[in-house]
Amino acid sequence: NDSNATLNYGNTLRPMVIGILTASANPNLVNYNFGGIQTLEAPATSYYNLSLSTSGVKSLFAATTVDGDITVSGTATLADATFLITGAVGKLFTLGAGTAYTSTKTTDPCFPTNMNFALNAASTVNLNGTGTFTFTSFPTGFGNLLFGAGAASVKTLPGTTPITINGNLTINANNTLADNGNTITVKGNVTNNGTHSGIGKVYLNNGAGIHAITGGTSAFGNLELEDTNGATITGTGTTTLSGTLTITQGTLTLNAFTTAFAVNGTTTIGNGATTGTLTIANAAVTRTFIGLVTVGANGTWNNSSNAPVILRGGITNNGTFTAGTGLHTFNTNPQALTGTFSIPNITSAIVLTNNNSLT
Repeated sequence: NDSNATLNYGNTLRPMVIGILTASANPNLVNYNFGGIQTLEAPATSYYNLSLSTSGVKSLFAATTVDGDITVSGTATLADATFLITGAVGKLFTLGAGTAYTSTKTTDPCFPTNMNFALNAASTVNLNGTGTFTFTSFPTGFGNLLFGAGAASVKTLPGTTPITINGNLTINANNTLADNGNTITVKGNVTNNGTHSGIGKVYLNNGAGIHAITGGTSAFGNLELEDTNGATITGTGTTTLSGTLTITQGTLTLNAFTTAFAVNGTTTIGNGATTGTLTIANAAVTRTFIGLVTVGANGTWNNSSNAPVILRGGITNNGTFTAGTGLHTFNTNPQALTGTFSIPNITSAIVLTNNNSLT
């Protein structure tokens, strides 16, 4: 426990299966650097600086206190094994490129307490614990973020905590990510086999390429695209947006869906200063738009694939509307068409008001 001492530990066994590890002196460092699975010792009081390096999963043995920094490097993974990590105010929790942090805690907090976070864009955080709870604190920047509980779990972000995911967002089946009114910015891809909910939004922005949204039966709350790279949505089940779909900039392409795609709220395309396009690229499955569809002056609705479309909130068109020859079914609610349209194939069982020009 001498000050400035370093212990490099390269064994799979805990350092002190018998005895007590004392490593709290400032600025001691304990580095678990075996190239494989390791179990961390629970020190007598605390670690000062803690390092997990090389490769393999490094798992806690008990609740652990760290007075200094925590650094994960190489391709190592730090696993909390359901135990709490108590950190120190102002100290840094760092995930390097290619590393991961996995929490299986079933209650908040799932992250080391009190610390600041530096999570590399090529790192991964796995939140795999079951349970329903609201985070009291949460990092605001991630590399990749995965919600991977094996049983029904609802995890809610803290209020007024928008987050940025520099890599990919994954929501597995059984998992709900409740945004609590926050914006979740995703620069990479989204794989959703579970549920995103809330009055915030998943915001696709500033990506290095086309955002790919994939998954099976899944639900989103509000979804917005503002990226010239564009995005694609492909589903092997039913994809439902319980909120709104907004295409502020870029092209959102609706690819193949095994069963259905539906937007329960409004759909707004190119209604600002930048160009937005909704392209329906596959005619195999009906797309349903329950709220008003608004195509702004810089917007384009492109159904040149001739897909069938169901509408229940009407259409306002101030941009470009390419209907194709697919059947456009207006049902359930009285609706209005506002703007100039050419829709060759219409069926309607409700009052459909033509406010301008329909051919």
